[in-house]
Amino acid sequence: MTGLMLIVAALSQAADVQAARGHRMVHAVLAGIFFTAGLVALVWPDPTFVALARLVAWALLFKAARTSSSH
Repeated sequence: MTGLMLIVAALSQAADVQAARGHRMVHAVLAGIFFTAGLVALVWPDPTFVALARLVAWALLFKAARTSSSH
C-alpha cells in the first residue's frame, strides 16, 4: 500500500513539473525520490514497514517530549 501511494505521489509531482511556473526542479527531484521509494517499498515490504514504524516512533517520542516540556 505504501509503495503504491508513493508512486501516485510521484505521478502527482511529475504533473506539477508541467504545471508549476517556479520550482520545477524541486518537483522533478521529489518525483524521482517518491518513485524510487515506491519501488523499494514494493520490492522489499518488510524492511519498509520496519523503517516506517521507526520513523513514526521517533516522531511520537519527540512530540511527547516537546509536549511534556511545555507544561
